[in-house]
Amino acid sequence: MRVLEVLPAVERFDGSGGAVATWVREVATRTASTITVAAPVATPLYAQHISVFTSRSFIAYSTALRAMATAVAPLRGITPAYAYRRLLGSDRSWTRKVKSIAANADILHIHNRPQYAAQVRPANWSGKVLLHMHNDLVEYIDPAKFSWSPVDGIVFCSEFLRQKALRDFQDLPRSWVVHNGVSQNSPRQTSVADGIRVAFAGRLIPEKGAHIAIESVLQAASEGARISLDIYGGTGSGTDNAQTPYSRELIKIAEEDGRNRVRFHGPVPYSTLQNALTRAHIFLYPAQWEEPFGMVALEAMAAGAIPVVPRSGALPHVIAEAGIVVDAKIGDARPYIRALRHLQEQETISRLSDLAVRRSSQFGWHRVASQLDAVLRAL
Repeated sequence: MRVLEVLPAVERFDGSGGAVATWVREVATRTASTITVAAPVATPLYAQHISVFTSRSFIAYSTALRAMATAVAPLRGITPAYAYRRLLGSDRSWTRKVKSIAANADILHIHNRPQYAAQVRPANWSGKVLLHMHNDLVEYIDPAKFSWSPVDGIVFCSEFLRQKALRDFQDLPRSWVVHNGVSQNSPRQTSVADGIRVAFAGRLIPEKGAHIAIESVLQAASEGARISLDIYGGTGSGTDNAQTPYSRELIKIAEEDGRNRVRFHGPVPYSTLQNALTRAHIFLYPAQWEEPFGMVALEAMAAGAIPVVPRSGALPHVIAEAGIVVDAKIGDARPYIRALRHLQEQETISRLSDLAVRRSSQFGWHRVASQLDAVLRAL
């Protein structure tokens, strides 16, 4: 079965992209199908033995837009990544390139862009279009206006997302759940003798909750806990870390503490983050929105860090009994502070760390690839 994996025009397949590129790369090397990845930017080192389609003309066009976005962003008070998305517009310059090779595939597997289905599906083509949503459908299309006729089926990364889509769209096509996956790390048995190490990873935007993580750790420290917080991630996607009012406020709060208990590392390579997570006792992720899956929490679990997350979105399912799920209102740090008080003893930390690793093993990439293969056969 020949499958064309269609990435969004903003998703790079070179190691600096996001979770979608990681998912495609890991599954493409394990699936029973013959995979080609249509990526706006790709490198042989990252793609390894995966067949990749790119367009030189689109790369040149994209490079020019990124340079323009970098120049314009500071003047508009926005991140370069956001400026680039605005300049790129409708993505049709990318989908026209993809459509030129689409007829060679049996299945078009389109990630996170439902509007691409009509744009890349060839006329009089006997293949199938499978949409794969890693985010909420209503972020991309209007339920009252979108036509599902070019789409033969939809995959969601969590049952939470699938159920939400069923409520939002009355005429949804057949749907399945194929989870995100994680590589098994090498967790370290870390002692709490030198203090509790807490990690946060994610974009520095209010929805991800870094401000709640900082407030929680500093409050726990003020109560006598030997605790510190390491924050990984920038203000935008990939390596984008242009300062924003929100990120400047976070840095100000941390500097006012004056004891170096909160450290900002900015965007780091994936391998660096994985290594850092193996040194963390706790992964504090106070998301202020409904996470579609919670990929970074799963990665932390695989590294042996104990997740502390809100009871919202798909996070409770991903975490299960392998961490602490709190009932927290938006903007309320108190439930996270209480959770940190509970996680002070070596015995508790070691027991929950082992549970986190075992739970993460249920999301191995071979299992995810098998889930996708079953969907492709059913489609």
